[in-house]
Amino acid sequence: MSYGGRTGGVGPEVALGQRPAGPLSGRCVHRGRHTAAGSPVRLGVGSVLRVACPSPAARRRVPRGVPAPGAPRARCARPRPVRPRPRSAHLPDGDDATETARSPRGSHRRPPVRRPCVDAGAGGHPKSGLDLSRQSRETVPVTPRLNDTPYVVALDVGGTGMKAALVGADHAPLHRARRPTGRDEGPDAVVDNVLSFVTELRETGLRRYGAEPAAVGIAVPGIVDDATGTAVYSANLDWRDVPLRDLLAKRLDAPGTPIALGHDVRTGGLAEGRIGAGAGTDRFLFVALGTGVAGAIGIDGRVEPGAHGGAGEIGHITVRPDGPECGCGRRGCLEVFASAAAVGRAWAAACGDPAATAADAAEAVTAGDPRALAVWRDALDALAEGLVTAITLVDPRVLIVGGGLAEAGETLLAPLREAVRARVTFQQLPTIVPAALGDAAGCLGAGLLAWDLLSAEVSSR
Repeated sequence: MSYGGRTGGVGPEVALGQRPAGPLSGRCVHRGRHTAAGSPVRLGVGSVLRVACPSPAARRRVPRGVPAPGAPRARCARPRPVRPRPRSAHLPDGDDATETARSPRGSHRRPPVRRPCVDAGAGGHPKSGLDLSRQSRETVPVTPRLNDTPYVVALDVGGTGMKAALVGADHAPLHRARRPTGRDEGPDAVVDNVLSFVTELRETGLRRYGAEPAAVGIAVPGIVDDATGTAVYSANLDWRDVPLRDLLAKRLDAPGTPIALGHDVRTGGLAEGRIGAGAGTDRFLFVALGTGVAGAIGIDGRVEPGAHGGAGEIGHITVRPDGPECGCGRRGCLEVFASAAAVGRAWAAACGDPAATAADAAEAVTAGDPRALAVWRDALDALAEGLVTAITLVDPRVLIVGGGLAEAGETLLAPLREAVRARVTFQQLPTIVPAALGDAAGCLGAGLLAWDLLSAEVSSR
């Protein structure tokens, strides 16, 4: 008997009927019909055992497993063929992650096993998750999946940029990209850019997964009629009554593809409440402090849009009736004092730098600048007044603070908690936490809208 590897290497000989010095490692090419000293051969997985066996005539006369006395020693004439491992198939976008595995018996092969991999990001370092804080135009594959993977197209349309992803059923991004909105080219150009971007994402999905997207979800700023799929009004994009759902269905030439349209802040709040900072909470209020101030009221994993799509517009709660005029036409609205844009304007006026921003104000507060502290205190007082009104009306268990101003972290949240605590009387104080998803919330929320739309269609059948 001799031992060898897959390529047929030969080891020391052991006569039939003689017990080897140690445990045998390998697999008999006759699949275990030989024994050493009457004991079964112990085999290691994946090895090839070369056996000095009786002649074919002797094998016919000798029962299986019984050594033949005086049988001629002959190398087995039937070595198992060693087949070369097939090269892995090339996958689109450089995702070469196919491997083959040998079956336990050695004569058959299992089907190719696909293992997910993560493409390298900038600088060649692996990236995972949905990091959308990159250049204005970028396409980054995240996780290749099997060709039958269901996915949806998710798109978050902002005033200056669009963030998008192909999102799987587990709400993980399979592919991510971003493009400029092109607002300077006019409202019609923005609409065309949105439609072209979704078409591009669909083509990426077809190429990668061999199937149409299961649905499309889009988040846009302004007033949205999600029942008709119409962007009713958006000051940032200069849109009025844009039938975005119908236009997209026509561009995709896929009238049966479900398309969900949602308000950007409510969509971001949906993601934060379901898979972000408020995950597992039955009642939450998401507040975004950005160019303006807006909110999302979360109830049992969904966001309440209101009877006319205007629920959560807490930026227009009046906190100082004699204050400056708001863009809505009223005076003293919360977003006039507590939005990131408002804090930036106030700090620019206080420090004399027209280019100063809210982030600059937060740095100056950390440094102890008394001018910045005054600006910060004024914004916090207005924000606390507005939030106490919202808490009184909504009674959330968790209050999630997001948007550009929330990037100040505890510089904002620590004094805000104290200011709210000082103003509540009978109200139950919610837990005030920072948002967890950053600027990816809107895109992930658009993916949730799309999957929710599919779930609703299935349940209604």
